[in-house]
Amino acid sequence: MGLQLPAETNGEVGGSVTFTPENLPSTEIAIIAWQAETLAGKSNIVSGSPDSPVISPGYTDRVVFDKNSLSLELLNLTPNDSGTYTFTVTSSGGSDLDARTSLNVYELISDMKLTGPEEELIEGESSATLTSRGSGNITSIEWMKDNTPLNPSENIIFSPDNRAVSISPVQRSDSPEVVDLGVKITLSCSAMSLPPASFSWTFNGTDTGVTTNKYTIEETDITNTGEYTCTAFNSITNRRDSQNHTLKVQQGGAGGGGLSPGAIAGIVIGVLLAVSGICGLIVYLVKTKKIPKIELGSSREASRAESQRAEENEIHYADIRHNKRKKGDRVEMANISEPRTEYAEIRHEANSRENPPPYGSQR
Repeated sequence: MGLQLPAETNGEVGGSVTFTPENLPSTEIAIIAWQAETLAGKSNIVSGSPDSPVISPGYTDRVVFDKNSLSLELLNLTPNDSGTYTFTVTSSGGSDLDARTSLNVYELISDMKLTGPEEELIEGESSATLTSRGSGNITSIEWMKDNTPLNPSENIIFSPDNRAVSISPVQRSDSPEVVDLGVKITLSCSAMSLPPASFSWTFNGTDTGVTTNKYTIEETDITNTGEYTCTAFNSITNRRDSQNHTLKVQQGGAGGGGLSPGAIAGIVIGVLLAVSGICGLIVYLVKTKKIPKIELGSSREASRAESQRAEENEIHYADIRHNKRKKGDRVEMANISEPRTEYAEIRHEANSRENPPPYGSQR
C-alpha cells in the first residue's frame, strides 16, 4: 500500500484538525510539501526539507508541522478552509508519492431549542407539533425517539425542511414512562388467555431471552432507555398479540413524575381465548325389543298382547351434552347387551336451556 491520508476530515469553525499521513516510504525523504485547494483558491502551506520546512505567509501561526510524523495541524478553522489537501514526499532518489484528503469545516450549531405543546393532551384525540430551532450552518435534521430514528407514518408528519414534526392523534406510547437512575423496576405483562399464554420480551427490537410475564431491571442505567415489547402467544389458537412500553431512565430529581423504586409498570395484552365448543343435544331413542309371537285365542289375551306391545314401543328421552372433539371423535352413548334396534333423532339446542322430559315418560 502507498502513502495514505483519511478520505475525509471534519472540523468546526474556530477549532483545529490534524492530517497524519500513513505508510510513509522506507527510503530517505528529501522534500515534503503540504498544499491546499480550498474556497479561497490554491496555496502552498508547508514545503522543503522535513527538518527545516518553510511555512507560507498566509498560514503563519495557523499550522503546526511535526517533522517526525510529517503530520500537519491546521488551527483556527474558518469555512474557507474547506477543500482538498494534498501531501507530497520526494525521496532522495527523486521519486514522488502523494495522498489527498477532504476537509469539511462546519459552523458550530448553537442555541438549539425544541418546543412543543404545553397543554394537556388527550390520547386518541389531541394533536402535537414539535419544532426545532437553532443557529449555525444546519445542513440536515434527524428526529429520534428512544435513540431510534423516527420515520413518517399515518400519524407522524414532517415539515418540508424537517424542522418540525406533527403527531396526530397522540397515543400513550408517544410519551415515555420516566424512571430514576439506579433503581429496580419491573415490567409486568398480562393477557386473558385460555390456556394460559406464553410470553416473550424484546428491547428495541432485540430478543431479551425473558420468557415469563415479568421483565425486571435490578438497577436502571441510561442504556435501559428504550421500547420494551411483550408478546403473548396462545399455543392452541396460534394467536399472538404484542404491546409496547416506552421507558426513559434519567437522573433522580429531574422531574416528570417518574416511577418510584421497585414499582411495577403494567402491560395488558387482551383476550386470547380458546373456548371448547359445548353443544346440547336432545336425543330421542325409540327402543323396539323383539316381540314374541302371540296366540289370538281370546280377546283377553289379545288385550294383554296389545298392552305389552305398547309398553315395549314406548319412547325414551335422553339429554346428552358433550364437548366437541378437535379431531372429530365419536361420542359413545351406551353398550347394548341385548339385541334391539335403536333410532336416533338429533337436534341442536344451542340456545335452549329447557330441560328434557324425564326418562321413560310418554311423548
